Amino acid sequence: MIELADIEKVFIILGISRPIPCRFIGKSKDRYIFEPLKVDFTQYKNGSKIVNVKDFKVSDFEIEGKKVLIIK
Repeated sequence: MIELADIEKVFIILGISRPIPCRFIGKSKDRYIFEPLKVDFTQYKNGSKIVNVKDFKVSDFEIEGKKVLIIK
């Protein structure tokens, strides 16, 4: 089981894309819910679309002291 704190700031990597700064919002059933943020980890003015992730791996390395999640 992967432990993430509420409102924890993380980076998500999908394939060969650049790391996307996100905030962990919570868990619903078998899905983890994230909100994409700006590069400086602030919210967009009108918010952003919520990202539901079912399966990911926590990487061994960190970026700027934040966890890196790799989407499978």
